Amino acid sequence: KFAARMPIPGSGIREVMAKAQALRAAGKDVINWHIGRPDFDTPAHIKASATAAMAAGHVHYAPTAGIPALREAIAEQSAHEWGVAS
Repeated sequence: KFAARMPIPGSGIREVMAKAQALRAAGKDVINWHIGRPDFDTPAHIKASATAAMAAGHVHYAPTAGIPALREAIAEQSAHEWGVAS
C-alpha cells in the first residue's frame, strides 16, 4: 500500500535508452552517448589521466549539466568526427 501512495518515477536515462533503441530499430543511425560499457578497453592515457585527477582530489560528482569545458570539447569532437551539429 505504501508504494501505491508513493509512486517512484522512471529513470530518465532508461527513457533515453529506450528511445535510442526504438530509433535504431527503425533504421536510424544512432550515436550512443548514454550509460553502458563500450566494446573496447579504455585507452591507457585516459586511465592515467583519471588516476591523476583522483589523486589530485577530483573525486566528486560533476554538475548535473556536465562540466562546461568538457561539454564543449565533446561537441567539437562530435562535429569533427561525425558532423553532428552542436
